[in-house]
Amino acid sequence: MILHLIPGWASTADCWSAVLEHLGEFPVAHHCWSNPVDIPDEDCVLVGWSLGAMHALAAAGQSQVKGLVLLAGTTRFTSDGDHPGTHPRILQRMQAKLADGRDKVMSDFAAGCFHPHGEGTRMEQWLAGTRNVTT
Repeated sequence: MILHLIPGWASTADCWSAVLEHLGEFPVAHHCWSNPVDIPDEDCVLVGWSLGAMHALAAAGQSQVKGLVLLAGTTRFTSDGDHPGTHPRILQRMQAKLADGRDKVMSDFAAGCFHPHGEGTRMEQWLAGTRNVTT
């Protein structure tokens, strides 16, 4: 059995460091948030966070897996008809601003996702990890 870890938007495998500390030698595979997940082995559990949860759901629909763990995920990010979510206009604005003000977009996104607790917060760690990630 192997755990396939799929991070959220603009995150790296580092977002799983606190989880990995508790897994010991349990086998894991890391996936990039920006690519669809290809699962070569059905003897696995998919673990997805945020956008990674959406990728995990899609991958599970393509093959039989032993289990799914979805953290802070949704089946659809934007609202549509009866489906709740972020208004598509907000996502479009965010995408348009990425080219000119990437750091500001990332900071605003992180502020909406994390609760700051002082120096060395998870938000600051996440932002530091996104500096070299292509969005």
